[in-house]
Amino acid sequence: MTSQISSRENPEPVPAATQLLGMAFMSGIDGYLRRRLGDNAVLRITIHRLMTRDGYSYLQQLCAYLSEGQPDLAKVGRLNPVTEGIIGRAYAKKSVVRTRWYEDEAQLNADLVLDMKDTNDNRPAEIVGASYLAIPMLNRSEDVATIFYADAKIFNLFATNEVVETILGMCIGFCRTIDELISHPMSGFRNFPLETGTPVEEPPTVYPRLQEEVSFGDLPKYKKLDSLNFETRL
Repeated sequence: MTSQISSRENPEPVPAATQLLGMAFMSGIDGYLRRRLGDNAVLRITIHRLMTRDGYSYLQQLCAYLSEGQPDLAKVGRLNPVTEGIIGRAYAKKSVVRTRWYEDEAQLNADLVLDMKDTNDNRPAEIVGASYLAIPMLNRSEDVATIFYADAKIFNLFATNEVVETILGMCIGFCRTIDELISHPMSGFRNFPLETGTPVEEPPTVYPRLQEEVSFGDLPKYKKLDSLNFETRL
């Protein structure tokens, strides 16, 4: 299905409660990575959710990028086709996707130039991150509900299994916490599931040489959740 709207010019609102849940989760991962890499690491992390508008489903950025400890709110709510970049591959394959291991940066940069050409990416190569990671989190029907995303200017960061496995553990913990909030809701704080729709697809833009699918066992999964959409209502 061809995209019905421009994903970058028409952001859709995300409830503040949902954004805060996402940012609280991201802050823990941000702290872990900066403890490992240093406070000045060039790093962005966020989370996307599957959401529907006018009967069509998109991957929506759920909360701000955490970048150098300062939330970047500019892209919250933007909609992307379900084939967008590394998150699109994670959605389609229901698999962890990351930048693979390279022996040296020259080899990575050579593949990057070819991948950017193949995907019609006209950005300067020097602004593109050296490491990417996407982790899908499944709902109780085994469909993708949310996707963790990170990129960094750090060579081979997510090609290190220890780093990915630690973040996977945090994603599992997030799913468990959300299930608890659904099972034992706070006063005025509820999850209101979104409708399902027809996924909007465009030509895939994942870098085919740089990115690889990897398995570390079962994916993070919500046992109670269909879609992530918490709101506060008195």
